[in-house]
Amino acid sequence: MAGQRAKVRTSAAGRTGVALGVFLFVGGGCGGDVDTYRAYVGLYEHTEASVANAAWNLKTGLMDELKTDAVLVATLGEPLRFEGLDAAGPATLHFDWRLFSSEALAGAELRVDTGGGALERFDLASVSVPVGAWGRASVALRGAGPIETLELTVASEEYAGTLIALARPHLRFDRKVTPPSAPPRQVILITTDTLRRDYLGCYGNERVQTTYLDAFADDCVVFEDAISVTNVTNPSHVSIFTSLYLADHGVKDNHSRLAAGAPTLMQEFAAQGLHTGGIVAAANFDPTRSGLAARFDDFHGCTLYHERRAEDVNADAFEWLGEHQDEDFFLWLHYFDVHMPYAPPPPYDTLFTDTGEETIERPLEYKGDPAWFRSSDELQDYENRYRGELAYLDDRLGELFDFLRSVGVYERAWITLVSDHGEALGEHGIYFDHQGLHDETTAVPLLFKLPESARTGRVAGLVSTLDIYPTWFDFLGFELNHPVRGNSLRASIETGAASPQPVAFSEHAHGLQVSARTATQRAIWGLEDRAIWPHFATEAGRFRIYDVTGEEARDVTAETPASTDALRDELQRYLDRELSFEAESIEDEDYLEKLRALGYGR
Repeated sequence: MAGQRAKVRTSAAGRTGVALGVFLFVGGGCGGDVDTYRAYVGLYEHTEASVANAAWNLKTGLMDELKTDAVLVATLGEPLRFEGLDAAGPATLHFDWRLFSSEALAGAELRVDTGGGALERFDLASVSVPVGAWGRASVALRGAGPIETLELTVASEEYAGTLIALARPHLRFDRKVTPPSAPPRQVILITTDTLRRDYLGCYGNERVQTTYLDAFADDCVVFEDAISVTNVTNPSHVSIFTSLYLADHGVKDNHSRLAAGAPTLMQEFAAQGLHTGGIVAAANFDPTRSGLAARFDDFHGCTLYHERRAEDVNADAFEWLGEHQDEDFFLWLHYFDVHMPYAPPPPYDTLFTDTGEETIERPLEYKGDPAWFRSSDELQDYENRYRGELAYLDDRLGELFDFLRSVGVYERAWITLVSDHGEALGEHGIYFDHQGLHDETTAVPLLFKLPESARTGRVAGLVSTLDIYPTWFDFLGFELNHPVRGNSLRASIETGAASPQPVAFSEHAHGLQVSARTATQRAIWGLEDRAIWPHFATEAGRFRIYDVTGEEARDVTAETPASTDALRDELQRYLDRELSFEAESIEDEDYLEKLRALGYGR
């Protein structure tokens, strides 16, 4: 759709478009053992085809069903033309399709014109698809020459005027791996939104399916007790990118943007000669409104729909890496799948079928139940779907790691995986949300992979998500040109020695609470009164100490007066810090509506 696009290149010679598609299957072996990899071109970014007004409601419904912008709705017989492609021939066209007719699609064919008289035909009726279901099509395009233009037409005399939807159309083809002349400096940050640390196999959970994440952890240094600085997406990421607390950078919710003058690691990497790219899965980082997007050379997001699945993030990542895999780069990949609402695609939606008797409660701040609370009253059903979303994400991350290996990036890159925050699944009276500052919300996975997996193992001791930025700069020998709050973890990574940090601070979105976490205790100090759930509220002045060494946090305020005084003093020092940057409030109603669709009301 012209004018509503998701890929934004912020470099001077950039272009705009929409980059959408499904994952690719990587061919060949690993690293230097291969000379080609399975490349990808998303067709949706190369079409100016408009969607008829009559089909708009259908398109928006399909975006909601598939969690993607990557849907074209056309009338049978209406050609869809894609221009400016860069695909080496031969190639294979892949897409999902669905016909909106009460009858089977008999006598219809897909005509694919690649120019120069190369016309391919594909009988859609040859794919056995029930009425109303999605079919998957793969069309081999002949010819050895490059493909620069493609025209798709679904033709059927009997069904002229019928609407058809094409989802995630893309081309796959072989592209040569370009061996770099010198070992490039490559850094990849993977952020997994809303992922609890205790829901990964590599952190001891045996009830989940995280095969590829666990295998990745084997190549990493795993930090056993990492704490996020906040419980909400935008402020958490801003803190990762600045190594500053919320009290420093000023972004305390999803409704404000980072001040233009605030320095970030992306800009510091660019100053060191690294090409920077960001590929995200949620409207929180909308490129026209977020304070982060403009700080990247390339930025790929979502605009029409408020989130997208991991396969769409991967599609953009594979295309971006195909262009830059032999360069110095910093790449941020953001995945949103385990965020509420939990709606994993088949077969992940029925992967876990545990049953339970505990029922859920609804939040107080919504007028009526949000859509995602209407499907069930059973807590276990939601937890099953959370695990299903995680299993889906794990498989997609496995495909990402395979692709990185195929182009030689996996072995030579610094790769860090971290979650921005966790998720409450009934703890402390909070359901499927990330309110509060207890461990289920702020304890996150943190995995560091060094080039050639030079160091692996596990590191005990408390660390913060603020430490990622200075750790990279320490290893790469880059000078920090502005003050940071985090500490380099290089010594712990190289020796395996426990982190010596005594305390990690977290601040609740909107400044409702602050927390000081030690290895054994957590202090939570309420700053404002706000009732959010029937059994959860923040209360100004309320100060509590919790023992975090057991499976559940236990209030020990009355038992530990010395800790109470010490941790209160720590939090007072946190609160007394002067604000370095003043964030700007975002009042754009379209953006705010997308945040509300993700559960971020205001």
